[in-house]
Amino acid sequence: MSAAPATATDGDGRTAGKAKPTVVLVHGAFADASGWNEVAMRLQHQGYEVVAPANPLRGLGNDSTYTASVLKSIKGPIVLVGHSYGGAVISSAAAGNPNVKALVAEDAAWKTIPSWFLVARQGKATAPDLERFEAERAGSRTVEIDSSHVAMMSHPETVVGLIDEAAETTC
Repeated sequence: MSAAPATATDGDGRTAGKAKPTVVLVHGAFADASGWNEVAMRLQHQGYEVVAPANPLRGLGNDSTYTASVLKSIKGPIVLVGHSYGGAVISSAAAGNPNVKALVAEDAAWKTIPSWFLVARQGKATAPDLERFEAERAGSRTVEIDSSHVAMMSHPETVVGLIDEAAETTC
């Protein structure tokens, strides 16, 4: 997957004139980027350029530094998406990068970058009440669904909708 910004197209595949942001998908701990496959495929079908780097899982500082280096290689606006631990990684990685226009996750960069949050009501890895608290504290646009912790696998269409809303609102 390349990192050049995609261009929006109309129903006939013609350029509609507005460049879409690149969507960067960062996985959490105990996982790899393949968890984003369905989401990535659907976003690409909608005309987004998608990058799903391998999160090295070597500690927050290391992982954030690596992800920040990936972000620096992307020209144009970025919607940065993190799952679980990946949310902490993207928040640190986004700091100081003016191309990051929206976060779809939780943590410190939400203080200056608009954020969206998906609460998985059936999640066991992170308590849904904690997710609600984090989303409210951040002032995130929040969607709740009946899903396990890995909503990007079980409900990719909902995740894509949230990412698309973030992109349309901020880019």
